[in-house]
Amino acid sequence: MALRFGSNINQTRDQENIRIGVKGLAVDAPAAAATKRSALGEIGNGPAVCKGLAARKVGGNKLNAPLQKGAEEAVLAIKSSKSQTPLKKAFSTSSIPNEVTSSSLIPVEDIDKDDKGDPFLLPEYVNDIYAYLREVEAKYPIKKNHLESQEVTGKMRSMLVDWLVEVHQEFHLLAETLYLTVAIIDRYLQEVHTTTRKKLQLVGVGAMFLAAKYEEMFAPEVGDFVYICANTYVKAEILQMEKVIVRALNFNFSRPLPLHFLRRYSKAAHALPVHHAMAKYLLELSLVDYDMCHYAPSLISAAAIYLALWLFQSEKKGVWTKTLVYYTSYSYRDIEAIVKKLAGLVVKAGTSKYQAVNKKYAQSKFLKISCRPELKSAAFKRLAAS
Repeated sequence: MALRFGSNINQTRDQENIRIGVKGLAVDAPAAAATKRSALGEIGNGPAVCKGLAARKVGGNKLNAPLQKGAEEAVLAIKSSKSQTPLKKAFSTSSIPNEVTSSSLIPVEDIDKDDKGDPFLLPEYVNDIYAYLREVEAKYPIKKNHLESQEVTGKMRSMLVDWLVEVHQEFHLLAETLYLTVAIIDRYLQEVHTTTRKKLQLVGVGAMFLAAKYEEMFAPEVGDFVYICANTYVKAEILQMEKVIVRALNFNFSRPLPLHFLRRYSKAAHALPVHHAMAKYLLELSLVDYDMCHYAPSLISAAAIYLALWLFQSEKKGVWTKTLVYYTSYSYRDIEAIVKKLAGLVVKAGTSKYQAVNKKYAQSKFLKISCRPELKSAAFKRLAAS
């Protein structure tokens, strides 16, 4: 999937952060050792080797020669017109803040100029792809206070997501699987108001089972989820819940994830691995918090990369550059409130009873990002309190 590739970021599974050697930001991140889990079996996501298909020779057809020549000329004309506009706008002018269309912000850096000809990064189409993702996220919003008047509360949801973060680590799943799991849960609870507290964990397990099928090369088996739930549910119940969720969401799981946008924004910001890891930490803290789940993935990702850059930059002014405004389509005023809420989540993380994300990002493979001294600075605490 094109969205998983980026020139500045190593995106292997959930370990998108590599060792860096920048003064003041150097952190050793040794590769995580693969551990065997005898109870759960071998669940991995190793790449499979596919055999190439033999090229077929298509015989020429003399009757089609004039048509083929005309088609070739049309293709050349299109290519020449594209070459005159190396940087396409990602969104329509009406959807971009006034700052973007002002003459002071032009020209904007073309962050895809070094990717020309790369079949994985698709620089010719990347702006159109992200414009489409913005349309899709607007089509499937999560409403604010969507658990109102339900038996399931925001605290119950937070407890469930916190547990799923631990399950996600136990299964060694992709980062996308966790984000998609939470998105499925929120969309399902928004649609089905009859979910009881006794069935909430079953909804979470069914959501992760579906998300793993959607994202993983080798998804965990249903028996693994039975085991991880301590036999609270049997296989038939999990499979039945899977059907219920699929029907409730009308077989549609294409809502974009915050991680999709974060990778693009990190590229626009020329983010270092430590910046990207910090932004991911902020995003996963927001996954657990019920009051954050109604924000659009693109908006919360923009706020996360801003705060990550702000933390490690001595000069706080000018963090949100013209290029970031252009590629995110958000001005600082759009993300300011979200930035402060994310900072507040970090300040409360130490005393919160939901510790899965905090412990996860205290590991070496995540650069021990939750232990960084910058998160305890007076300036950061002032930002959270403002």
